[in-house]
Amino acid sequence: MDAAGLNDLFIVTLARELHDGERVFVGANQADVALAAYLARQLWAPRLKVWAAATAQLDRGLDPLMVGRSGNDNLVVQLRGASFPQARAFEDVRGPVVFAGGLQVDARGNANLAGIRDASGGWKLRGPGSAGLASLTTLSPRFYIQVPSHDPRTLLERCSAISVLGDPTARALVGLRPEALVAVITPLATFTPTPGGLRLTGLAPGVSREVVAQRTGFAVEEMGEVSTREPLSASESATLSELRAAMDANRRGAR
Repeated sequence: MDAAGLNDLFIVTLARELHDGERVFVGANQADVALAAYLARQLWAPRLKVWAAATAQLDRGLDPLMVGRSGNDNLVVQLRGASFPQARAFEDVRGPVVFAGGLQVDARGNANLAGIRDASGGWKLRGPGSAGLASLTTLSPRFYIQVPSHDPRTLLERCSAISVLGDPTARALVGLRPEALVAVITPLATFTPTPGGLRLTGLAPGVSREVVAQRTGFAVEEMGEVSTREPLSASESATLSELRAAMDANRRGAR
């Protein structure tokens, strides 16, 4: 499977984690998560509530018009079903499913958006900042870490800083729900958190354990039988293509 095919299946893998009647929070610059949310709502979760672009998007019929747009887009403002104050978004939007990201994700299931430190303890690279993810992943009963680029610089032994606490042991120590992080998902593989660290539980079709080990910056250990992701169905492939085209058109129109 080529890179484009792996990315399509990555998005669909995220979408398959969403169920009818749930709420999903789509963060800034999370195009893959947005596509996954709208895909799930179009195909098997018609009552999925999508929180994106500073609005609760309630009408699935508007998804092709909304996908890819920002909160200050004129059309989003005109068509929003409900609004929430951005200053209180991460406290008020309690209980949604969340897909966190990070510059780094470590072997324990923690993610870092703050930046990468140098040997002296200063910042070698500043990230976008933790923003609301610390609150969202504290309040959410179920969250995932999605990693669009599977490489040793991103998936490594230890993060420079922690923006998202996913390690179940560390979460339990500070009184958080230890099982809240369900999985770390990349285009190549799925890892499941355990008290002993992340364990490999899934592979994309045609991706070997050896390739995953070579492209992961920590020792890859398996947990039980490692499954292979189901390929895209015809409806998933067609709907994802339509949503991608709509996203591209909406972004061009917003320029």
